[in-house]
Amino acid sequence: MRTNYCRPMFAWKEIIMNFEMIQNVLLLEDKESTSLIGRDQDMSELETLFYSDKPVIYIQGVTGVGKTVLVRNFLRKVTEKPKELHQIFWFSLPNVRTIEFMLNSMAAYSAQKPFFRSKLSEKVEIMAYIMSMRPHTIVIDNFEKATGKISEYSNPVFPDEEISLLQDLFTSLNGVVSKFILISSEPDELFCFNRNKDVFSFFQLESLDQEFSQQLATRILESNDIQVDINQKEMQQLMQIIDGHPMSMQLLLPRLQYQSPETLIAKYHAHRHHVMRIGQTTSDNYLTHLMALMDLVVSDLPSLTHDLLPPLSLYDGSIETDLFRTIVNIYQTSVMNFSANHVVRQMVKELVSFFEHNHLISKYIPGTENYIIVPILSEYLRRISMACETDDVRNGWSGAFVHVIARLAANLKSMDSYSKQIWCYFNNATFHNAYDVACEQNMYDHAGILMQIIAAFARVNRNYTKAETCFNELVGIHQSLKDEQMQGITMFQLAHIAEEQQHYKKAKLWLQRALDVFEKTESDYEAASVQHQMGRLCHVTGDLEIADRWLKLAYNSFTRTGESFEAADISRQLGRIGYEQKDYNTAEKWYENAMDIFEMFGDEYRAANIYHQLGIIATDKRDYDNSKQWLQKARQVYEKMGMNEKLAAIYQQTAQIAHAQGEFEVAELYYMKTFGLLEKTDPYTAAILYKDLGKTSQSRGRYDQASQYYQLAYDFFDQLLNKNDPRYSELLFDMSILEGLKGHFEQSGRYLIESLHASNQKDLNKDLQYRVNNFKLSYFQAKDDEKKRLREYWEKHMGDFPIKGK
Repeated sequence: MRTNYCRPMFAWKEIIMNFEMIQNVLLLEDKESTSLIGRDQDMSELETLFYSDKPVIYIQGVTGVGKTVLVRNFLRKVTEKPKELHQIFWFSLPNVRTIEFMLNSMAAYSAQKPFFRSKLSEKVEIMAYIMSMRPHTIVIDNFEKATGKISEYSNPVFPDEEISLLQDLFTSLNGVVSKFILISSEPDELFCFNRNKDVFSFFQLESLDQEFSQQLATRILESNDIQVDINQKEMQQLMQIIDGHPMSMQLLLPRLQYQSPETLIAKYHAHRHHVMRIGQTTSDNYLTHLMALMDLVVSDLPSLTHDLLPPLSLYDGSIETDLFRTIVNIYQTSVMNFSANHVVRQMVKELVSFFEHNHLISKYIPGTENYIIVPILSEYLRRISMACETDDVRNGWSGAFVHVIARLAANLKSMDSYSKQIWCYFNNATFHNAYDVACEQNMYDHAGILMQIIAAFARVNRNYTKAETCFNELVGIHQSLKDEQMQGITMFQLAHIAEEQQHYKKAKLWLQRALDVFEKTESDYEAASVQHQMGRLCHVTGDLEIADRWLKLAYNSFTRTGESFEAADISRQLGRIGYEQKDYNTAEKWYENAMDIFEMFGDEYRAANIYHQLGIIATDKRDYDNSKQWLQKARQVYEKMGMNEKLAAIYQQTAQIAHAQGEFEVAELYYMKTFGLLEKTDPYTAAILYKDLGKTSQSRGRYDQASQYYQLAYDFFDQLLNKNDPRYSELLFDMSILEGLKGHFEQSGRYLIESLHASNQKDLNKDLQYRVNNFKLSYFQAKDDEKKRLREYWEKHMGDFPIKGK
């Protein structure tokens, strides 16, 4: 039984159709064939819960017992069935830092701006509707990290209000086919979930019983070619320590290649005593067992690579080796007073290989150097590495880490993060941990830099709630540091966030606050940038005269300070405003001013855009010869750069000019060339092209061919959700003219009525009155029975008949 939903006002069809499967974790190959030994019953139970009515499966078990592997293999099994066509999204904490990031990731391929601009509570409602319409499976791994209650070394990933919203989403899904799978090492009581809502299925994954534990141990020993009698007394003692725990077996048993069982047992107890003293754990705590195992494993590292543990402890969730290597290199320089890139490269390679061999990290995306860190390794490094180092060393390596991030942040200032896609190389969780350490060490300058990156990361991923919170916090940080310059820049960022959400009034308020700061500090460049943004924002909201004033203020400021490139960008925008006001002479003046500067800087791409705009203005002025010259200049640049989409627009306009000059063969040729350049034609572009081709064929007297083109254009418009576009009304008018030329006067009249109706205008302007007059001509030439039907059709769609006394 499905839950009934009110249909929210969004383009759901596009959102649902464009979802894609995200399953990086499912692509990981298990290196051992031992991962599912003893789990047949668990797989069966998980399948039963998966096909039950309850939307949430909460899987709980101690760290390393095999929860993630079980779910991963189960979902592989599910996706092998053709009938199970559903979307799978896998999120692993703490790489994911907000519920909003998860929702945005699921909707990322829909490109529906209203979704991303919505409030978080609205996004939850939207996603509930989508998941009720089509099966989804959303996995949240390491869910225990969602709150900060599990350890003093653990920071909450989600604030309490987001946990509450997530539960609202669970409740909304009750009775639908979609599923959430939460994988946690802690019980659900940690999150105060309301069990009375009856949306949870609880699944406790236990350690292996004695029989399966023996089987798994035997398989591990065989795969490592270790000849040992598992029934001997010392091995049985080792198996008691392991207690059916798969991770414990994977960590301990391979060491029997070079150590006896007695030695391993003695080492285990020595390390257990060490972590109880240093790591603040108790003897009866299961975590103590895991910490002891980790300490034992790490003791096998070469002594030189031990120095890499402090910087590594800042990582959590995932690690990118390139970034890690850079951090280690500076760490070595600042703490150990030497720098040797080739040595560091080898050290990092050995360290990563060591952890990968011991199943403590695994490839996040096959073929890359990005790894997922097993949570127990992060926990161990935070507890032991940080506790064992002196304050001076801790300050050194945390300072080195922050220094590297600051350097990366400086490099990002001149880069367009959307087009460069630089953010895919960074781990959001890493920045959060570094920020926490910087705050602990009272490193406020570094904390501000890190918070800037966290906020920017959130903004790029459209986590507007998170971004706004971070930038507001930054305003406070810079205020306490009395850094007015950075305070103003942060306000500028908040204005961008508000604009991206279409909160234009709020954006203007932030811009005004930023402008006040920059004018007070006499920061001329920054003040001009705000004026430019204010003008651009007023342009977006249709306040053309106010936009014109702001842009001219910015233009004068940039010109006065010699920032001619920024002045060129403003000139281009002022040209656009002039064009929209149909002041073609003013538009040409500003465009030509921008063109001169872009040419001076050798920026061929932007100069070509100006050539194109000047060609459009010349076309509107019916100065076709001049228009063709400008378009030719733009075409030469676009051809050299291989920019087919830009070329397609040039060819299309060239065809329109040829048509206007009566050169119909040339027009048809350029329309065909336009089609040839478009790799993927969207319905709207195809509709316009076929409409123009139809008009060209009609002008050449090829009525049947024109009719075919018009019909194709009509079919493409029929696919569009919005038929209020003026081009659709024009198409219907063109089709009416063609039918009139063919002597089909009733059909001509019907198309004219539909054209007038599609124009969606109550008052008749000159163009619409011309269409009414054409309708009258078709009506008078129609037969009597056709006239009767045309009159009825008009009154049905338009109201009062325009021909009196007939």
